[in-house]
Amino acid sequence: MASVLDSDERIWDTVMNLNMKGLYFLSQAAARIMKNQGGGRSSNVAPLTASNRNLSSASIPISKAGVRMITKAFAMELASHNIQVNTIAPGPISTKMMDSHFFHLTPEEARKAKAEMEKLLPMNRLGHPDDIAGAAVYLASAASN
Repeated sequence: MASVLDSDERIWDTVMNLNMKGLYFLSQAAARIMKNQGGGRSSNVAPLTASNRNLSSASIPISKAGVRMITKAFAMELASHNIQVNTIAPGPISTKMMDSHFFHLTPEEARKAKAEMEKLLPMNRLGHPDDIAGAAVYLASAASN
């Protein structure tokens, strides 16, 4: 994790390769299969929380904006092949990756930092992976036509 002034090319490449390059080429491979099958559905996750300065380096929100643009480009180009492509954009989700942002804190300091973060959220709580599962299932189903 590094600020705009402190990040280096290695950090940039790592984040972009994971969040954009990997997504692009995995999506491309899946789209080829879906096209041959006559259609399909794909959903990407681009959390809105990447814009929170306390949670990420500058490269992460930039890459998440890229994920949203990759999704739009794929959606527009693949619609004629009966392929739907969507983005799920959740707020902060309590995951191991989220916990890694607090690794340098004592357990009590981490609990307090999370509590402060939760105060800024509309529902005053972090989300859970199950909270976005319904959206993923819906977008993968015929109900989302």
